[in-house]
Amino acid sequence: MYRTADGGKSWSDVSPNQGKLKLESSPVYGQSAFFLDADTGWFQVQTPDHKTYLTHTADSGASWRTDELPKLTFSLSLTFFDRLKGSWFTSSDAAMGSSEKTLFVTADGGRTWTKRTEAPLGTNQGVKTGKLPLGGHASYGIGYRDAQHGWAPYQVPDDKLHLYATADGGTTWKEQPLAAPAHTDGYPPQLLDAPVFFGKDRQTGYMPAVSRTESTLKYGGFFTADGGSHWQYRPFELGALSVQEEQKPPFFLDADKGWLLNRNTLYRTVDGGRTWKTLPKDELLAKQLASKPRLIRLQFATDSIGWMLLGDTGQKRSVLLKTTDGGAHWTAV
Repeated sequence: MYRTADGGKSWSDVSPNQGKLKLESSPVYGQSAFFLDADTGWFQVQTPDHKTYLTHTADSGASWRTDELPKLTFSLSLTFFDRLKGSWFTSSDAAMGSSEKTLFVTADGGRTWTKRTEAPLGTNQGVKTGKLPLGGHASYGIGYRDAQHGWAPYQVPDDKLHLYATADGGTTWKEQPLAAPAHTDGYPPQLLDAPVFFGKDRQTGYMPAVSRTESTLKYGGFFTADGGSHWQYRPFELGALSVQEEQKPPFFLDADKGWLLNRNTLYRTVDGGRTWKTLPKDELLAKQLASKPRLIRLQFATDSIGWMLLGDTGQKRSVLLKTTDGGAHWTAV
């Protein structure tokens, strides 16, 4: 793990245990890694010897505390609300369109975890009981507005949108209806991620969606202005885009500003996806995409400063790019 404190000009190795903790795969931010601020972070890893650990730093990676977790499990989402209180949503078994799901909470910075709710295999539990249903998969984890209010998109093979909400920190859940997008051309819509919320009051939020054919896709998003009580679908008028091997939905910095990369074209919106502008072709970006066409992550820290991580199809080489003008020009870090 590497850290920069000067905008990417220099990097220092802050790997836990001086790199002695061998990882089976790289942690994914929001799924198995979470940073509360520049100093405080956690990530969960599985090692080749089938053990699960949670590592934690409170000093920007200068030192790490590593705790072995009692259960081999797959992390769906890891979230902390402050330096002590956190949520960890996991899954360990799947069969015939169903998957075991367990939500843990911590009040001591991740040293110990308490089971808040679960959907174990072998049960017929459904949302009518106030619990998360066993049927379906919750691969995108839980998106939180605060420690009490969270939303979990479900993937269920019934051509419908399924979103479950909690208002008590995950103890009880209920399904929240979503109106199906109108521009799907007969293809069922899919939610692409858990919701994210913006601003100090966390009342505005965004949740991406897509409809696909065999060769094209159309993006849209569900937006809220009342903290998730209601969600309104908004189609992104980009026309039919080409399907890529690995899709990444548009990234939104706030309820208005967003970016989308599709093949060699970068789009930007400043009105919540109602209109999109094609950004000028950047020579360096085009060159890097030619050899590393796989978008791993696109993220902006401000209106101007953003980062793009690209990789090759063999997942052996990658490059990190930076923009300081909202995506018009890029430099390799």
